[in-house]
Amino acid sequence: MSAAYSTRSSFAMCASCPAELNCCVRQRQAELGQVEAPFVLHSEVAAIEAASGIPAAAFSDSVYSPSGVRTSELRTVSNHCYFYRSGKCAVYSMRPLDCRLFPFDIVENSAKELWWIVYLDLCPKLFSYEDYFGDAKQTFVEAAWNLDELRLLASHKSEVMAIHRHIFIERVIPVAACVTVTV
Repeated sequence: MSAAYSTRSSFAMCASCPAELNCCVRQRQAELGQVEAPFVLHSEVAAIEAASGIPAAAFSDSVYSPSGVRTSELRTVSNHCYFYRSGKCAVYSMRPLDCRLFPFDIVENSAKELWWIVYLDLCPKLFSYEDYFGDAKQTFVEAAWNLDELRLLASHKSEVMAIHRHIFIERVIPVAACVTVTV
């Protein structure tokens, strides 16, 4: 992962999302479901720790996916993200890529292909994913994750987020060591 973070902000639709229903709040109205804690790379944890001065043990948890793969995620406190304070993200400028991409994600299918998806039932605002998908892809490219990091994210998301309604948008094609092109 690049040490430099994208300067991109949330999608425009996020500005009108009610604070009590946004993706930083894990337990929400029943019809919106529960958002899993964001996946974080060890390098993202280290960058947040260095910039915020908060020890990683205070805000991240080491977890195991259903298949036994060890990953990390941001800690949930009182049904919201550890960094969610007064209706805002305390580490917004350095938030993990998983937060930056939501409600988009990358998953791995049974054929080990990587696919972009968008969740249909987790965002309280009606939106047209086509209006934001290009921004999601550019945000991902700017993060400069390598293929191993991408596969870890995709495998984790395929297991923990599969219960939510989503649609497959397009296949991700790895180019060199970084994913930069889609079909």
